[in-house]
This record gives sequence, C-alpha cells and structure tokens, in this order.
Amino acid sequence: MRHTIRILALSLLLPIGCEATQFETIAPEPDREPRNASRELPSFLRALFAQEGLHVSCTFYKGELGLDVHTEEKDPASGTWDVYNEQHSVSYDLLAACARHGNQIYLAGMQRDFVVIEEWTFPEWEGGYASDLPVPGTGIGVPTAVTESFVYVAGTTYVPQAARGKKPHPEKTVVYQGAHFAAKGVAWMRIDPEGRFALVLTDTDELYQVPFDDSDAATYLFGPQEIPGLADASSIQGIHKPGVERQYILYQAPMPGQPCTMLQDADNDGVFESNYVTTVDTVDSLLAAGWYDLYTRY
Repeated sequence: MRHTIRILALSLLLPIGCEATQFETIAPEPDREPRNASRELPSFLRALFAQEGLHVSCTFYKGELGLDVHTEEKDPASGTWDVYNEQHSVSYDLLAACARHGNQIYLAGMQRDFVVIEEWTFPEWEGGYASDLPVPGTGIGVPTAVTESFVYVAGTTYVPQAARGKKPHPEKTVVYQGAHFAAKGVAWMRIDPEGRFALVLTDTDELYQVPFDDSDAATYLFGPQEIPGLADASSIQGIHKPGVERQYILYQAPMPGQPCTMLQDADNDGVFESNYVTTVDTVDSLLAAGWYDLYTRY
C-alpha cells in the first residue's frame, strides 16, 4: 500500500574544482536519535544519477538512521560546479539507495521486522537542473518500449544556487512494506526505469522482484542454486538498447575480466526470459555498441 507524506533528502560525489557549495541540515524526527557518523559501520557512496550537467549521489552508514545527499550542477556559463549538500534522518535502518532518475530516489531499510522501500521525489528548484522520466503505466508482463530520462533547466534559465530561493523539500512515498525477505537483509537495490518494480539483492545472495502495485508482494527470482554467480554478486547495474531490450548485470566489481551474470528482458515486460554468465568486458562491448547505462550517462 502506498502512503504519501512530506519529507527530508540524500549524498556525496564532489567534482574537482567546484567553487560553490551550500549545506543544509534537516533536524531529525523528534522520536528518533540523530545519525551518529562516528560509529564503526560500513560507509557507502552511491553515484545515483549522472547526466548532462546534473549529478546526484549519496553517502550513508549502513544500518544508521540518516544519509547525505549532494546535488551537483554545472553552470553552463562558467563551467564550474555548484554543489548543494543535504543531511537527513530517516525513521528506519538504512540499507540501500538508488535512483530512477535525478529527481527521484529510492531508499530501502529495516523497520522492526519489515523491509521498507521509500520513493523520494524532488520538486523542481527554480533556476536549477531537473530531470524527468515518464511512467508509461504498464504492469509487469506487458511489453513496453524503453523510456529514457532527460535533463532540463527549471524556469528555462540557469541561476547559480546562491542566487536562488530556498530549495524545496522532496516528498516521500512508501511503495513497499513487507516481511517476505526481511530476515535475509538488503545488499543492493535497483529500480525499474518505468517505475514498475524494484530488484533487491539480499545478503543471502537471492534476487527478489518487488512490484509497485499496492500488493505489498515480493517474488523470488533466483538464488545461488539457479545462478551460481549470485554468490559473488554485490551490486546490480541496468543497461538498455534503444527500442525495447533491457538487461541487468549482477557483479562484484566492474573491472575487466571480472565475472558477471546477465539477466535478459528482450521485450522489456519485466519478465526475465534468460540469464547467462559472462565477464564485464561483454558489458563494455554492449555500451560501446550503443547500449545505455540506465542511471549514469554523460
């Protein structure tokens, strides 16, 4: 079931030579303790979106109650980067973060005995870069043309961050809350660009598909028994071929020669017809042949 509420925000990926940086801290919720960055927990940097002068990334400590969001924008006149940093608390133990496009971010975490997935939508900041990615409204099982995000300037003319009005807070929506794989943890998450589902890789090397259809359901897709390569996977990348075909790559490190598992969705209906084991070199070849990374493209 989806619940809409007002919110907070996300990140960290600072470009070299940036000349303008703003920082805002949003107070934690009254009934939660603030994030304690000094705790001995794994720290994660996620480059969420990179395209045409707009970069969005996040930094968080896995299992903590907060994260940082950095929005980086390239001034078209000067060529310098404006960086806006936001620090926020959340009401659950944060485990994973990803983006559908630059203005829409998803977080996954544990709250009591449930996995919670939230959608954060950032309103336009007048004078700044924004992105969008239309949702076709089709469900899983319906062949759908691949959609691509685009970047534009809100208000048509770029204004340096220091000269703009106050940055609006994003809205958040709970798109999933369930216990189907809660005991297995969340290692990584990717969002379908058409907004139909999340792919969740658990700490036990199992892959689940979580549909955003108000059902609070989750479908087991594969485990190490079906795809031995999942035992070595720690992240998920998505690529698509202009038109219809989409593939997701599960790998440990995006280095030449490293093994990876490819999940194929030939007609982009959200159903994976086949999978095969290859190396990261195959991914590089596809990108060189005109395929696109779904989330970071310059």
